[in-house]
Amino acid sequence: MAYPTINGPYGLVPVNLMGGIPFAGSTRMIPIAQNYATNIFNGDVVGLSGGNAVITPYNANSSSAAAAGNIVGVFLGTQYPGTSPIFGNLQAQYYAASNNQPGMIAYVMDNPTALFKACVVTQAQGSANTQANTGTTVGYMSPRFVGTNAFLVAGNSGSTTTGNSAMGVSGGNPTVSSSVAGNIVQTVGTGSATSPCLRVVQLVQETAVTVATTLSSSPSNATTFTVASTTGIQPGMAVVIGGTVYSGSSTAPFPTLSTLVVTGVVTSTSTITVSSAVTATSGASVSFVGFPEVIVGWNFGYHSYLLAAGV
Repeated sequence: MAYPTINGPYGLVPVNLMGGIPFAGSTRMIPIAQNYATNIFNGDVVGLSGGNAVITPYNANSSSAAAAGNIVGVFLGTQYPGTSPIFGNLQAQYYAASNNQPGMIAYVMDNPTALFKACVVTQAQGSANTQANTGTTVGYMSPRFVGTNAFLVAGNSGSTTTGNSAMGVSGGNPTVSSSVAGNIVQTVGTGSATSPCLRVVQLVQETAVTVATTLSSSPSNATTFTVASTTGIQPGMAVVIGGTVYSGSSTAPFPTLSTLVVTGVVTSTSTITVSSAVTATSGASVSFVGFPEVIVGWNFGYHSYLLAAGV
């Protein structure tokens, strides 16, 4: 098991800027309207309303500028006047709803080239990819997801104890009821009715999870096989089979860690469905490698600073 263990989503955490430029902690101070009625947690994605910071109305199933263009950045804390002039302004990890203090400020990481660490979460079978999605079950991506797109899963409230957001990211699912639960590779971009707003640019190696077992069948150019144990195996995990493994009718081994992933829902039946046909022998070792954390950045056309229409 990886260390530290990732137990659930925690919002978006800035790590650096595109191109490897370090994030030095710089934020923009944006007002919060007095008595704003919604909690804003550290790591939440925020937009603008009347010049004030608000939880963004972004909807992942719309590619319109009105819905997708009100992202100004990620909330990293708040400042507000104290009740005593001796102590001056106070800082907090999150904004508590309906605060009636005047002069409240949100600290927002608003650079449109920022990159963020985020937890991968699963989405329910057949769920629409919208901001209203809820999900806290940790999911996995693999090297095959790098360069593809991810949805923002933003329907969860954060923690008033830690002040952290419960937003996460997911490869999502098709919206039809026959689709499988878990993560799938998303290649659609701006202009599609289901355009994800985030691009996966890197995997977080430190928290990778590996489940090791053995084949209990001998797949021959097949996309399904059975294994001795299924505990901890989820869609989105990479598959590495010991010995020589071939894709389709090819006679050359393929790089399984970046090509072969679990695509079907995994149950107690121990049957695994994968993205490419393989040939292997019963008893061969097989490992499933998943990354519960990824580094993501904004896809073009979603951050409001890159839209000429404004908000």
